[in-house]
Amino acid sequence: MTETRDKILDAARELFYEHGYYATSTRVIARDAGVNEVTLFRHFGNKEELLKAIIQVDYGEIDTFKDFIFPEEESQNIREDLTLMLQTLHDQVSKNRKIISIIWDLNMSKFDHHFLPLPRKGDELFLSYFRRMEKKGLIRSMDYSALVELIKSTMLGRLQLTQRFGKGVLKQADSDFIRAEVDMIVCYLDKDRE
Repeated sequence: MTETRDKILDAARELFYEHGYYATSTRVIARDAGVNEVTLFRHFGNKEELLKAIIQVDYGEIDTFKDFIFPEEESQNIREDLTLMLQTLHDQVSKNRKIISIIWDLNMSKFDHHFLPLPRKGDELFLSYFRRMEKKGLIRSMDYSALVELIKSTMLGRLQLTQRFGKGVLKQADSDFIRAEVDMIVCYLDKDRE
């Protein structure tokens, strides 16, 4: 990417986050990026294409997310694996909190085909992990879809709470929350559980 393109992306991301996508004009984005509005249009064509580029850049790491969360050989220790997975998910959600917030505030139907494959890919990573552990006899057999939804919902829910009301609304530090969530999941997946 060029320096000019990066400046436009950074300015747009901040402005969309602070003021919303619809309330932010390309003129203001260009001004904050220190470029002419024509330059913005030359790079992106229009505001929608600019948003798509931000989504692509901010979520471009989703393919490396798999390798980061799931090393070639899992530890075979569900607690260790889940702690690493949830910490990594937390880090990715925190890192991408601005684009997540921007997308939440949009009419999603227009951007579904750009955004929805990304969380679905993350879901599949968790589902495939649980299936591998089940096959190895380390966890009980079940439909893991609801568990994956719960994991995603709690992580995104904490993000939304802190963005709306500040960190003070949460009673547990992130690391304590992740530890407690892992404890609950491990208990739930226990193959000896009735």
